Amino acid sequence: MHILSGYSNPIHHPPVIDIDMQSDKLETSIPVIDISPFLANPQSSPQAIDVARKIYDACSTWGFFQITGHSIPAGLQKDLLRCSKDFFAQPEEQKLALHVKNGGVAWRGYMPLGGEGTHGRVDQKEGMYFGPEHPKDHRHAGLPLHGKNQFPDVTVPAMRETVLQYINQVTELGKILSDAMSLSFGLDGNFIRDNYLAPEPIALFRCWRYSLNSTHPAEKEDGEVWGIGQHTGRLTVIHVQFHGFSLPEQILGF
Repeated sequence: MHILSGYSNPIHHPPVIDIDMQSDKLETSIPVIDISPFLANPQSSPQAIDVARKIYDACSTWGFFQITGHSIPAGLQKDLLRCSKDFFAQPEEQKLALHVKNGGVAWRGYMPLGGEGTHGRVDQKEGMYFGPEHPKDHRHAGLPLHGKNQFPDVTVPAMRETVLQYINQVTELGKILSDAMSLSFGLDGNFIRDNYLAPEPIALFRCWRYSLNSTHPAEKEDGEVWGIGQHTGRLTVIHVQFHGFSLPEQILGF
């Protein structure tokens, strides 16, 4: 299960495909969109255009939506959640050995509970931050958000392969969703991909555990404690785990 949030303003560009995006009714619940027709048919097909229309309508009203029919294997999602639970169950000193500050500008590793804040509030979450594995000779090596990951290879040996595989697959999914967005604007289907995601996007992966009942000191506003404060992004693909405590999120920047 995935939810997409964050939608950029329309790009002013001569339309390639004319699509009427007028909705005949307003959705009364979070839209659920089956994107399998977009994956299985040419972008110019009525099936693909219909998916693009639904995405446009959802983002123009709700700003996010749930998708089905994607290509992320259920087994991989289960492996990812298992690895994240195994990691967060470790003693604090083992997790702190992978602190993000040790990763430098790559900003990858463990973020302890209360280590970040949003709009003046302390976030009540801990997390592991990852990204594509970049070798030392990568052309963006040394730039912020690029570099080596910090994995718990000794204590959770399966996490490295699972996370990197998930990042690759969700990044490709993000590109496909970007194609649908391009089409929804009446642009060439590869417009966002070619102009904003090539040669490679900035892909940020976050695996969080929220601790709203934690005794960690936190700032309160109106008697409320937030897992994370309100914020915006570009294209965010989230795996929702309602009954667990980890919520993997991947942000595709453009």
